[in-house]
Amino acid sequence: MAAHRRHLTVPGGRFTGEVLLRSSRSFDICAAVDDAGRSVVVKRARHLAGLDGKRFRREARLGRSLRHEGLASVLGDAPDWIAFDRLEGSLLDRPEGVPGLAALTEVAETLAHLHALGVVHRDLKPAHIMFRGGRAVLIDLGVAGLVGSEDPLDAGEIVGSPAWMAPEQMLGAAPAPSADIWSFSALAHRLLAGRPLHAGTADAVLEARRTGAEPKPDFSSLADRRLADALHAGFAAPEDRPSARELAEALSEAGLRHAGRATTRRAGR
Repeated sequence: MAAHRRHLTVPGGRFTGEVLLRSSRSFDICAAVDDAGRSVVVKRARHLAGLDGKRFRREARLGRSLRHEGLASVLGDAPDWIAFDRLEGSLLDRPEGVPGLAALTEVAETLAHLHALGVVHRDLKPAHIMFRGGRAVLIDLGVAGLVGSEDPLDAGEIVGSPAWMAPEQMLGAAPAPSADIWSFSALAHRLLAGRPLHAGTADAVLEARRTGAEPKPDFSSLADRRLADALHAGFAAPEDRPSARELAEALSEAGLRHAGRATTRRAGR
């Protein structure tokens, strides 16, 4: 959607120079400048009734409490808006000089932080990984779930993006870190193997996944077989998937091996 400059009415008139970036049924997302002169992104709720309102309040609450360099920073919030620090790019549009392995390692480390606190992101996809300088940052906790919660937000509803969600999410499974691991492996497949597992509109992908067999992931193009095996395990049954910490370690070690091979090649010239 093209950006449109407009006035954003918020308590206290904190934001100026607003530009509408995108809009959905429930939210407007705007770029703006806050009263401290910082570039921010403001998520403003159109509707606060029902589950949308509850999710919005949970997102603000999680954003305030889950402080981590790999998460978007909440700079302020009110009942109908949340202001985040302005980030750039996406996993598929990384800043120059940022290797894909490094970005994936940082995302896995952030997931490990969330999972250790009982939080499941539930909507991992390339557009939800942005950058603060050269650092990968996970954004949008709008449908995040809590492990073991009895809250209606975590009970039986299908949430996530069809092309990237774990199979059990399509069945309304309770939030579990293993679902994020499947989605993370799907991201890695897109980035490192060069193709997505699923492509098409959300409705078309959802229908295809409901009626057909899941495509088989193929990491055969990866020279690092140890990493390929670790990522492939992310598509196993939920109880057999590695943890985010284990994937972060596998990616970090692969990065070191890659750097070592590059140094050896340069030394041999």
